[in-house]
Amino acid sequence: MPPARAPSTRIQLRHLDVGQGHRIALATAGDPGHPAVLIVHGGPGSGSRLRRPWLFDPASHYLVWVDQRGCGRSRPRGGVRRNTTPLLLRDFERVREHLGLQDWWVYGGSWGAALALAYAAAHPRRVRALLLRAPYLTSRRDTERFFQAGRSRAPKSWRALLQAAGATRGGKLLHCCATVSRDGTVAARRALGLAWSRYERAMLLHRAGAAKRPGPRAARELADTYRVQAHYLARQCWLGRDGLRRAAMALREAALPVLAVQGRRDRVCPAANLRLLRGWLPAMEARMIDSGHLETEPAMLRALRQGLARLLREGPDAG
Repeated sequence: MPPARAPSTRIQLRHLDVGQGHRIALATAGDPGHPAVLIVHGGPGSGSRLRRPWLFDPASHYLVWVDQRGCGRSRPRGGVRRNTTPLLLRDFERVREHLGLQDWWVYGGSWGAALALAYAAAHPRRVRALLLRAPYLTSRRDTERFFQAGRSRAPKSWRALLQAAGATRGGKLLHCCATVSRDGTVAARRALGLAWSRYERAMLLHRAGAAKRPGPRAARELADTYRVQAHYLARQCWLGRDGLRRAAMALREAALPVLAVQGRRDRVCPAANLRLLRGWLPAMEARMIDSGHLETEPAMLRALRQGLARLLREGPDAG
């Protein structure tokens, strides 16, 4: 008989009704008496990654994962009505209050880094420190660069996405993706979701996406994921580069410890993003490493853990 898992590593799943037809999923692990960490997932449209390896140790932290509106285990999955960045920030506060937490550490990567930054600027007294990975700066230029880069870096996957979106030229790709994800037939939305996921995979992993076709449930989930992503990207995530710049500059007055890690080989959120963010927030510690975009890459995971250890040593009331 296998040994019982320690209570501190057991994940507890629940839903919280935040109104407006949305029930967001949240997961926790660890002792609520330990310093809390809000883990903000990327996307937009993805859900929380609960499988190990975890960046934070539940033996010494209380981990909180929140699936954003329309994402992951939240319901309605793929729902875009009443789904905006200001509402996501409000949801984080409702989760914090629901769990009875005074404040928490906040960690986010890619879109999650932008959302974490926006949350900290809106509620600086509730954030003890920020740990960011590969920040996405939410501007139209950043998004268009991602969609155009595949023309040369992942041409096969890029052409397949162009076809699934019904786009005749690359400059209209995001617009066409948003149109299909909103108004297309079920079959068209699922075909777009599959093509988009393969393109994203090719850009993330520096190789062609897997050819295996997903089953009906997985295809439906992909369509939901990219429906939310298109909804956000078409609107510059209700932030844009100017909104994110204002958020970063607001944190100058908060004396909040911020550390960001960026991979040199990142095809999704380029190294220039880190330099720009550092210009807005000069007190931020910035680390450039030899890695790609993903948290699970060994060099990235190692750098994040080192950065976390430093924040724990130097952050306010680190515990």
